[in-house]
Amino acid sequence: MKYSDAFPSKYMKADDLQGTDRIVTIHSVDFEDFTDPKTRRTETKPVLRFREKAAKDLVLNRTNFKTLSILLGDETDNWEGQQIVLYSTRVESFGEMVDAIRIRERKPAAAAAVKPAPQPQPQPQQADAGVGMDAVPF
Repeated sequence: MKYSDAFPSKYMKADDLQGTDRIVTIHSVDFEDFTDPKTRRTETKPVLRFREKAAKDLVLNRTNFKTLSILLGDETDNWEGQQIVLYSTRVESFGEMVDAIRIRERKPAAAAAVKPAPQPQPQPQQADAGVGMDAVPF
């Protein structure tokens, strides 16, 4: 059994993405207090909540918050309903390489509009040579 299975978190971790990109829709941005276990200091951090039921909440670090600000604008109230792409990658943190969640610096591609198949254009009918009144010699 993995540690994350024994002690599940209500917040999304890089392992939750299972190495694939995930498109999510922002439901809201809330701010929660977190206590650093080493320093015992409390810090307020932004938390993204998603419309998709299977997606856990995502605590934003400075890097992801900045990416969202560039992508969606500075006002977090305007992020509701916007789709973003999450992915996992390896980053250096406090001198070691760790898995982390990042936000792609582009919005997800819109679904291609389904166009109806082109209808065949009617072809002008041609008279067969030697048939018809015009072909009869006098």
